[in-house]
Amino acid sequence: MANIIKNGVPWYDQHNDPVNAHAGCLIKVNNKFYLIGEYKTDKENHFIGFSKYSSPDLSNWTYEGLAFPLQKSGILGPNRIGERVKVMQVPHSKRLIMLIHADDTHYMDPYIGVAVSDDINQEFQFKGPLLFLSLI
Repeated sequence: MANIIKNGVPWYDQHNDPVNAHAGCLIKVNNKFYLIGEYKTDKENHFIGFSKYSSPDLSNWTYEGLAFPLQKSGILGPNRIGERVKVMQVPHSKRLIMLIHADDTHYMDPYIGVAVSDDINQEFQFKGPLLFLSLI
């Protein structure tokens, strides 16, 4: 029997744990839906990683681990913020592109981070910040 998703109450995964994908995005890959969002705890405000859940029907969710973990250093390393993740798939190559808002804990050092994966079942690999050329 399918779960029923109701607004304002927690959703649960296969372990009966609340779905932990704050500000998540949905993407459909190979006839399955994926929810990728910020992994949050009550004890930490900095970036831990982006969790990944899958569902055949948008109602029953399976936790599949972190789609993108904390990096050892850099703009998505310790004591940084990673949030508002967006994932899209390139139509011809099927490569997955992840865009991430990265910042320090005071929101004074913002970046857009880019990560990629050729397979939704693999962790995304960080490529670095999206950089713009100055037009002035």
